[in-house]
Amino acid sequence: MTLNLLEPISSLFKYQVRKLARKLGLPSEISERQPFPGPGFGCRIAGEITRGKAEVLREVNVVVESELRRYQPSQHFAILVNNRLEKAPTEAERIASRYLNRRVEARLLEDECIGVKGDERLIGKMVILSGGGEAATWSRLPWLDVLRLQNEITGTVKEICRVSVLLTGNPREDSGYGVIIRAVDTVDFMTAVPSKVDFKHIEEVGETVMEGYREVKFVGYEITTKPAATIELI
Repeated sequence: MTLNLLEPISSLFKYQVRKLARKLGLPSEISERQPFPGPGFGCRIAGEITRGKAEVLREVNVVVESELRRYQPSQHFAILVNNRLEKAPTEAERIASRYLNRRVEARLLEDECIGVKGDERLIGKMVILSGGGEAATWSRLPWLDVLRLQNEITGTVKEICRVSVLLTGNPREDSGYGVIIRAVDTVDFMTAVPSKVDFKHIEEVGETVMEGYREVKFVGYEITTKPAATIELI
């Protein structure tokens, strides 16, 4: 059989698909549903993708989606990373410490992730920042300074394309995973800013996740804009 494949909306972006769904009168649970990546949860798993990781992430993602709905982000989900970190460049610590007026420890995820710099995608690293008294520490920092902090780190340290803040747990053990919560506000998904959240609430969400899943050793919140990060991890 000689057939031609017709995909009339394959060229539309996410926001355009939503507009079309609304125009067609589809129910809001369809038109406003969370965008889901074509490759599935593989886009949200750092390092090797396994069935076990996918199962943990699927269950954790249900908790994260439910809890973060109150902020009405354009997209929100959980990312699963390996609990293996290495020392970050001192420049990242210096920048974060200056904004918080206290010593901040910066560590890099061992696994690589995807970023966007100079209008091109690149393979880079995610840095995790911790300064003690986590939720209270980050809550005191004005949101504009949170955005400036991540922009200065990604703009100054070439290998870093994503910035997250530690909210609960201890990412020092070799086994298990970490969960990074990602929520963004955007119009066209070409650029995006991290959703302004209550860090204390996100810390509580993290504690709930860690209590329910012993494999999860720490939980953080990503504060990177697009660019320098993509919305998905990979």
